[in-house]
Amino acid sequence: MSPQVTFHPKGRSIDVPAGTSLLEAAILAGVEVNSACAGKGVCGRCRVVVDGDIDSEKTPRMTDEEWGSGYRLACLSKVKGDCIVFVPEESQLKPMQIVGGKVSTDLKQLSPLVRAVYAKLRPPSLQDNDADLERLLKQLGYEPGALDVPLSLLRELPGTIREGEWTVTAFLDGNILVDVRPWNCVSRNFGAAVDVGTTTVALQLVDLSTGEMISQVSDYNRQLMYGEDVLARIMYGEDNGQDRLRLMIVDTINHMLARVYNASEVCVGKGRKVCAEEIMAVSVAGNTTMMHMLLGLDARCIRYAPYTPVTNLSPRINASEIGLNVNPRASVHLVPGRASYVGGDVIADVVASGMARNEGIGLLIDVGTNGEVVLGNKDWLLACSASAGPAFEGGEVCHGMRAGDGAIEKVSLKGGVQYSTIGRTRPKGLCGSGLIDLLAQMFLTGVLDKKGHLQPSERVREGEFGKEYVLVYS
Repeated sequence: MSPQVTFHPKGRSIDVPAGTSLLEAAILAGVEVNSACAGKGVCGRCRVVVDGDIDSEKTPRMTDEEWGSGYRLACLSKVKGDCIVFVPEESQLKPMQIVGGKVSTDLKQLSPLVRAVYAKLRPPSLQDNDADLERLLKQLGYEPGALDVPLSLLRELPGTIREGEWTVTAFLDGNILVDVRPWNCVSRNFGAAVDVGTTTVALQLVDLSTGEMISQVSDYNRQLMYGEDVLARIMYGEDNGQDRLRLMIVDTINHMLARVYNASEVCVGKGRKVCAEEIMAVSVAGNTTMMHMLLGLDARCIRYAPYTPVTNLSPRINASEIGLNVNPRASVHLVPGRASYVGGDVIADVVASGMARNEGIGLLIDVGTNGEVVLGNKDWLLACSASAGPAFEGGEVCHGMRAGDGAIEKVSLKGGVQYSTIGRTRPKGLCGSGLIDLLAQMFLTGVLDKKGHLQPSERVREGEFGKEYVLVYS
């Protein structure tokens, strides 16, 4: 009989083979545990308290006091028998708290990926007994065979037309008939825009009939349990296969879709929520590795010279092919990338910023887990990228953390130390925006010189690794 592992505070139990790591057991049980190093035992963030039969090795990341209190690293602890595992708050992955600004659409002409067309059909008779599809195409202004029609749609077509009493709405993506729904539902044409980041995923629900953004959400990328950067995840995929990484990002997006569906009743103001069947188009931007993992493509060659991806330009995809919780035939379009480390997220930045249309030379900087810089104008663009690492999510920063409750997000040192935290709670550490603010303020107030050296100050002291600046006293 396999050992049973129970995780608290979620209260989830799972049977696993002896020898399974507690981190792997947590993943299988759906318990999100922080693991910046992809289970290599070097980050020390997967601390858990264990009561039961396990085999664990002590590392320098664990103090004698912690070890004596039952703390273990989940990634270095193997299950031998039944055990109870408590995951402390600092080891839990929690939803990201992202401040969303107002989106400037600047629409000169609305041109959605999928357009909705209302059609009132003439009922058939003995004198006019054209087939249902040909009758619909004729009303839409197309010759027979001019549109690609999925077999699943063709099977539903007779019932749909008659349910709507010969009035229907057709949803078209170029020459592809995406869906046909009964009655006039032109105003129920919705899309989702998704930004798949290495650390954070953001999603917006958009009314394709008006271009209006209905709601937006963000969350952490559930692949974080397999490493904080793309190289760690590529290595995990090499050892364990791509499918689990694909399922984790699809699961992240589907959880976010459920949230925007629930929020849409108030936002749409049309008496009912947006449902999955009404999402006809999905646009996805992300770095090249994330797009490979979303599609389940082999990303290992991106890691090695000459760094070749499977593709930079993905074809249109049916949502059902990758498992998104939207209309199964919805059109999924991935923003094309340019190279292995200049992906669709950078291209989306360039398009959204307008720099590719400007006469003047502009500089675009996108600092995330991966950092990209683009220089140029409407005539030329030069792009490069470098790993920014997980520093802005807390990696390798002793008091760094992701953007969650208690993270210092804003800092001012003019006239004394002032700061604000996400959730307006007691400070727990610094997230990326807080780190950038702090460094800028330290330079502007003379605490840091031009070489990055700390200058004498009442808050500068000698620490374990040299001089340190104290922002908050406990």
